[in-house]
Amino acid sequence: MGQLEDKVNAYKELGSRIEELTAQKKKLTQEILELIPKEEDIIDISQYRVKRMVLFSIKTSLETARTFGAVKMEEIVDKKEIKKLLAQGVFIPDVTETHFIQVSKSKKALAEDGENDERDVK
Repeated sequence: MGQLEDKVNAYKELGSRIEELTAQKKKLTQEILELIPKEEDIIDISQYRVKRMVLFSIKTSLETARTFGAVKMEEIVDKKEIKKLLAQGVFIPDVTETHFIQVSKSKKALAEDGENDERDVK
């Protein structure tokens, strides 16, 4: 189990470092946005082009969207049905399967540390 344990420990360490780097990157992004003139959407700095981007997270209810005339009907793939068919051995083109691990502290380690561990995925 030594090699497996070493790899799991390394995985968790990388996860922690990624979290730290992500927080630093988020802070730098905010600082850069504050330094870009408000009237500029694109700015060139030495060898970089920086674009101010906007992403909307829309969680408006269907009822609310209806009041604004902002609904549409469309066909979408029924993912539950696709999964059922795959489980039955049916080949469906353009479906990929990804294997990943989930690593979290054991209940014993949590009890010893007195911590609540957030789950890491991928």
